[in-house]
Amino acid sequence: MNLTPEKIKLMGCKYQKPSKKSLTRIDYNKGFAIPKGIKNASEDMTGLNIPKEKRISDSDKFEAEVKKPFCEYCGSRTDEYPHHVETRGSGGPDVKRNGIQLCKVCHDKAHRGKIKKRVLFEIIARREREDVEDIIENVKQLCV
Repeated sequence: MNLTPEKIKLMGCKYQKPSKKSLTRIDYNKGFAIPKGIKNASEDMTGLNIPKEKRISDSDKFEAEVKKPFCEYCGSRTDEYPHHVETRGSGGPDVKRNGIQLCKVCHDKAHRGKIKKRVLFEIIARREREDVEDIIENVKQLCV
């Protein structure tokens, strides 16, 4: 797909001609630019960079409620940010029932699917002294 300034405007995006002063990245093949100040950009199927919506949440409160000095999966010491079982990118909420403290190794495994979500929810259910099905249902209802 050849993106012209007209097509970019029809898509609801702003076309900006490349200039050294205003750019952080330039895609010379497609002839569009990403202005400075856009930190989170995602690339859609057309190759057009579109800024992501800012997430409005109380992540400090989430971190304070879930953060522990150890991994809740393997027990090793950690100082990582807590993991969202239902990811924020897929609408997962910033609530204690959706968070678990993982070390870097376990966090990576969880994102690659090597640790199943069900297992993580079972750990959260034990921690919260609740039924795992209730936890899963509650988190699914809160997903945006």
